[in-house]
Amino acid sequence: RPLDSLEDALVGRTLRAALQDDVVSIRVVDPSDRVIASEGQPVTDNRGEAEPSRPLVVADADIEFGGRMLGRVRVELSTLAAERHLAAMQIENFAFAALLVIAGYLLISRLIGRLLRPLENLVSATRTLAGGSFDVRVAVARDDEIGQLAESFNDMAEALRSTVVSREELVRANEQLEGARQAAIASDQAKSEFLANTSHEIRTPMTAILGYAEVLLENARTPEIADAAGTIHANGQHLLAILDDILDLSKIEAGRMTVESIVCSPVRIAREVVELMRVRASAKNLDLRVVWRPPLPATIASDPTRLRQILVNLVGNATKFTETGSVRLV
Repeated sequence: RPLDSLEDALVGRTLRAALQDDVVSIRVVDPSDRVIASEGQPVTDNRGEAEPSRPLVVADADIEFGGRMLGRVRVELSTLAAERHLAAMQIENFAFAALLVIAGYLLISRLIGRLLRPLENLVSATRTLAGGSFDVRVAVARDDEIGQLAESFNDMAEALRSTVVSREELVRANEQLEGARQAAIASDQAKSEFLANTSHEIRTPMTAILGYAEVLLENARTPEIADAAGTIHANGQHLLAILDDILDLSKIEAGRMTVESIVCSPVRIAREVVELMRVRASAKNLDLRVVWRPPLPATIASDPTRLRQILVNLVGNATKFTETGSVRLV
């Protein structure tokens, strides 16, 4: 039967049942756009035109009976709930990425301090003992190879102090010192190998941190979120560079340092270095840029990782010791 003859009570109950949380309004209009029934607070007019500031999704559906156009049903949906949910997810992702960066930094600091300080104390005590001071002792605070080495050093120092110095005894003392030095070198090599393996393991969560930061940058809804994500990404890249330096140092000490020969673009590497160090330069109000002097080769055969590290160190030192003016990478 014709649309305008439907029972008003039935139409009203039907529209009210369909009016949910995200549904702003529901209207039934005839072919001449005359409103027959309506529920909610409509934002658009009968032609579907809405205020530009209102986030809406408008859906229309035709009503036909026996091949005849009887009217239309127009539903207005609000997208505010979805936008709030997306903003909450971005905040959670930002907090998670920040916690990962802090945890990585604390872990590296703890590992370096735990490994290096006892060895530095032992090396310093060995040098003091070699200089003729037999009263020097090393505190034994660990029950591992380093702790055993410290106990052996203390025993050796006590033996030297309580023994009458003679030519033969000095020879034996020198032999013991050489053994302690070799043991310290062996422990230092073990430390280097451990740092190399640990650096590789830390790179995995660091890659995830940078990935989350890039996702935040691409989907940032506010300048504050974009700025925070950019800061995380920049500092993550800097921390990754520190890890690379630690790894290279460990490889050198372990005797496993290799140099590759790969076709790479020097222009691209220079630009990447400048972009990485731009944050540090901007913090000191320095103008950092690349000066190109042609002819420039499109590609070269080199080790791009080592070349990048050299440029980062050069630009980093230039930025560190330049108070005013500019820094140029020529």
